[in-house]
Amino acid sequence: MQGSLPGQLRRPELKQLATGKLLVAARGLPDPNFAESIVLLADFSSDGAMGIIVNRQTDTTLARIAPGLTQPGGRPRVLFFGGPVQAPGVLALVRAPRAPADTRHIFGDVYLVNTRAALEEMVGQGTEAARLRIYVGYAGWAADQLNAETARGAWHVLEGDGEVVFDRDPATAWERQVRRSEALQADRSTVPLSNAQCKMHDAQCTALRESGVAATRTVARSREP
Repeated sequence: MQGSLPGQLRRPELKQLATGKLLVAARGLPDPNFAESIVLLADFSSDGAMGIIVNRQTDTTLARIAPGLTQPGGRPRVLFFGGPVQAPGVLALVRAPRAPADTRHIFGDVYLVNTRAALEEMVGQGTEAARLRIYVGYAGWAADQLNAETARGAWHVLEGDGEVVFDRDPATAWERQVRRSEALQADRSTVPLSNAQCKMHDAQCTALRESGVAATRTVARSREP
């Protein structure tokens, strides 16, 4: 990713980076590949990271990209743009109460479909779009690259949430999540004072008030005829 943003995120953001977390692009992110995007981290380690953009629905149908993966009857299944890195074939995320065969657990009830056979079975069974999303491409980061981008303020980090990954209105998902992220960051910046700090603060305020009163009285006396 090219470019940087003003301001630095707090170190806790870096500690939160892990498989299953959501990355919400900060406002003004200059890279057009990721501007106003929400990315699910499908893999994160010291070797690098891999993620899938979850909020960019396309007009391309599954039948156009993979004619063999057609859903019997119903509306044509549309694809999502998963990221700028091209993959051989397509990727998919499924939401299920139990782990389906040939899938990898990402977080909660969200799984990455690992094989074409598993995807063919899910599509053939008519798994609805509310539980199965198919993506073209993915996002990739080299070792420490995502850490550096997050430290520069490019990403907000949120806990994985199936309702966000499978948002019914992906076109407006980023605006809602970036507002939520900014509110959470503002809350974290307001750190409650400890009892000792409160007492010190009160003492300092009292001293300032008393010095202010004394200064006011001095000025008033100097103005007396």
